[in-house]
Amino acid sequence: MMAAYQDPRRARVPLVCQPFKTAAYTSLNFPKHGSQPSKDCLRPRIRERYRQLSVLFHPDKHQDETAKATATKRFLEIQKAYQVLSDPISRRAYDLLAQVHKVYKSFGALT
Repeated sequence: MMAAYQDPRRARVPLVCQPFKTAAYTSLNFPKHGSQPSKDCLRPRIRERYRQLSVLFHPDKHQDETAKATATKRFLEIQKAYQVLSDPISRRAYDLLAQVHKVYKSFGALT
């Protein structure tokens, strides 16, 4: 039996389902306007913020062990956020899941 074709971009969607300690938009320092992400979250701006923050928090830039550990943690959060927000399919799925999560939370289904 032959396996069905699967679009390789769709294989990245489950990354969206992995829980974030912080939201993807706030990891890249994008403000939220109400419940929607900021309208200036265009792909060039996302890439620009990712590059700025990844240089700032790169673990090799820090000498102190505690600062290096903190920077490594923040650097990984920034990478995950960029990975989700830079891909249009993953970003759309992330935004939809955030809306669903908000609805469930408003009904008290999630704690």
